[in-house]
Amino acid sequence: MPKLPALTHTKVLPVLIILAVALMIFLLFVFKPTPEKKEGGMKSTLVDTLIAQPSTLSPTLTLFGRVESPYTTTLSASTSAFVERIEAYEGQAVNESDLLVALDSTDAKLFLAQREADLQDIAAQTAQQENRHQSDLTALKLEKELLALSKKAANRYENLAKKNVGSDTQRDEALQSAKRQALSVNTRELSVADHPNQLQRLKAQLIRAEALRDQAALDLARTYITAPFNGRITAVHVSPRNRVRQGDPVVTLYDTDRIEVRAQIPSRYLPDIRNAINNDITLLAQLVIDEQKIPVTLDRIAGNVSESKGGVDGFFRFQEQHPAIETGRAAELHLTLAEKPNAIAVPPMAVYGQKRIYEVDDNNQLQAIPIVRLGEIMHEDGEPWILVTGDIKPNTRILITQLPNAISGLSVGLKDNDIRP
Repeated sequence: MPKLPALTHTKVLPVLIILAVALMIFLLFVFKPTPEKKEGGMKSTLVDTLIAQPSTLSPTLTLFGRVESPYTTTLSASTSAFVERIEAYEGQAVNESDLLVALDSTDAKLFLAQREADLQDIAAQTAQQENRHQSDLTALKLEKELLALSKKAANRYENLAKKNVGSDTQRDEALQSAKRQALSVNTRELSVADHPNQLQRLKAQLIRAEALRDQAALDLARTYITAPFNGRITAVHVSPRNRVRQGDPVVTLYDTDRIEVRAQIPSRYLPDIRNAINNDITLLAQLVIDEQKIPVTLDRIAGNVSESKGGVDGFFRFQEQHPAIETGRAAELHLTLAEKPNAIAVPPMAVYGQKRIYEVDDNNQLQAIPIVRLGEIMHEDGEPWILVTGDIKPNTRILITQLPNAISGLSVGLKDNDIRP
């Protein structure tokens, strides 16, 4: 039998490596881990729920308004004059009767002096008329006596002429003298009788002159333009040495004691608000501006609606003295409406399509519930929640996790704890 050739060292090593690799593959195949079997069906999404407790709550309506003042005034010049000095500047707060702008008063003073002279002239004419009346009364008495003497002389010459003692010429002269004296008496009586009319005419002239004097004094006073109320300057339209004419604008300011907030109220809330106003129910609100919350009250609603608006403007007045707030500023308002029964507050993510929420039933399936939005309410965490009402029974679990595929019948999983309002 022939001998097999001996294996060399270089031929044994590759064989051993191949055997070792094969053994490792075999061991890995034998001892490989068994994967867990997946349960059939889709895993349910875990959601948060809110336990509903319907109660009587007051909804809060968030509005966006603008600060304004119904008393915004542009003061104008009452006469033509040069601007002498300016005491007020844009943005400055002023008190009632504070001097804002002074006009040159030279012309106004001269005009007032003329009116004062007219009054003095009428006073002199009145005194003259009184003196003339007294003179007429004295002269009338004497002229009546002279008339009596003239008539007596005329009668005497008439008798003499009838007896052919006196001449016709003397009789005619006596009669003419009596008639001239009668005419003089008549003129004097007319002057005396016209005295009340003259006084009335002078009195009317006096009234007119006094009115013109007062107007001139008023024009003089108006050369000093003062604040009509406590306010704030929004514009100064003149500069020193400008010449203004009557009616030219000088200063614009608004009344800081009459500031209010105008905000548009959506139409769907108007019936409740009108009902509250008609029943003298005070509707409170909070104005949020400059990180401050200022209490305000709904005072009234507008009487007309613009075609471009979807609601009616409401006007809110400050309950107390308000801080300095510039008109024209935008502001956020939280209006508290009248209490609503059977209402619950839910977070915004619980509302779908503005008209429904979802209940998680005993089978952990979603069921849609139609709702009516009543407004908002501030939650204890400071965030606004939505106040809704509908066919919601107590202790109903309301879905408050926003699901993009939410639909009635969808199965969900519940987290360990429910949220209570």
